[in-house]
Amino acid sequence: MNKVILCSEEDPASLNIRERLIESFGFREDSSTMFGNPIYRRGDIRIITVNRPSIYADEEVSGIDAGLIVVASKHVSEAGVKAVLSHPVGNWGEKAEFGGRPRALAVTSARAVFAAVSRLRSLLEDAGLTGWDVGMEATHHGPYSEKPLLFVELGSSPAEWSDPKMGEIVAEACLAACAAERVNVPEIAVGFGGGHYTPRFTPLVLQEKVAFGHVAPKYHFPLSSEMIREAFEKTVERPKLAYIDWKGINSEQRQRLLEELSGIGVEYVRL
Repeated sequence: MNKVILCSEEDPASLNIRERLIESFGFREDSSTMFGNPIYRRGDIRIITVNRPSIYADEEVSGIDAGLIVVASKHVSEAGVKAVLSHPVGNWGEKAEFGGRPRALAVTSARAVFAAVSRLRSLLEDAGLTGWDVGMEATHHGPYSEKPLLFVELGSSPAEWSDPKMGEIVAEACLAACAAERVNVPEIAVGFGGGHYTPRFTPLVLQEKVAFGHVAPKYHFPLSSEMIREAFEKTVERPKLAYIDWKGINSEQRQRLLEELSGIGVEYVRL
């Protein structure tokens, strides 16, 4: 399967990760260009660079031929927490202020998100680095994509974005996502409820028990029937299992969610 690691000229962390891929992981400049930028290649993986922030690169993504797109990106945290993260992409609500389309999820791969988060954790442990959060975020922002797409992020301030060692760690996690078809995943699911940083779901990923595709946080409830169905349809592994952060949504919203899940033949696990 042809894969792409997508970088952005507007993103310092993305450029750091791209440089580490070229320096440390054997990518070589191709004879072709895309969007006016050189393409780098290693085997069936290409590095393609866009000229705008990647969250707004819907048009560019639509023109990329790939079985998987891994977006190397910065992460921004108002609290300034040092973090390395991965997440699916899409907008649950009527607004698309940060790219993508309103009420539309990009296709994603639960297995690739799982592989990225697992590799981030193991690389930090192997390097003896402490003080870093490792995890998964709920589905948010753009770009819209009909090819499987996920973000792998380095955060959360300019000091971390430009750190060569951390750039190399995130670069290797991007490669792990590209090789996700070889990863053994016990369960694949969609997550509902809880906060943006998926406090009930991330531990299951880090314990290598569950791979999550799309995750809908509590602040986007109530969800329409169409968006609940889309969460499963836009996860390429087509899971038939939901994990619910039970206290992460109110009882009325939870009951409606259970009715919708039953209607589409999806079982659930209560957390």
